[in-house]
Amino acid sequence: MAVFPARPGWLHSPVRLPFLTLVLLSSLLVHCIDDEARDFDDYLLEMESRGLYDPLEDPYAEDSDFPPAIEASLCSLPGNGAARTVSFENATTVDLDIFWVDTQCTLRPYGMVAPGQRHDQPTYEGHAWRFHIAGSTRPVFEVLLDASTPNPVVIEGQQ
Repeated sequence: MAVFPARPGWLHSPVRLPFLTLVLLSSLLVHCIDDEARDFDDYLLEMESRGLYDPLEDPYAEDSDFPPAIEASLCSLPGNGAARTVSFENATTVDLDIFWVDTQCTLRPYGMVAPGQRHDQPTYEGHAWRFHIAGSTRPVFEVLLDASTPNPVVIEGQQ
């Protein structure tokens, strides 16, 4: 029977150190994983009970005063249609940033419109306009202007 003497520094051997590190990290990960997946609403309720979340201050809550977000998809059409001036009327309760969406779908800032106010904008038919909650990337309304687009365009948070 062969007996192998203990070597000093066995913990720092090139083979054992990565193995022990892996064992340690995996045991830490096991303790961090929740065995039961929680519903997001349950998570928010728990955070609220701890005083870490206030649904009245959450701009993304379903019952907030902010208009609902949309899936923005419009871009301006190539070429210019008939020239016109359009009035954008903000019927929401928040300031909205105004963006012209060029033919490459790049947002070009054109100002802001306050709640209850109108913004008159010279533009062309075939141009797309998008509105975000001021200071955010959250789109709440967009429109592609054509001959049948009403004037004023009333922004209520719906497409």
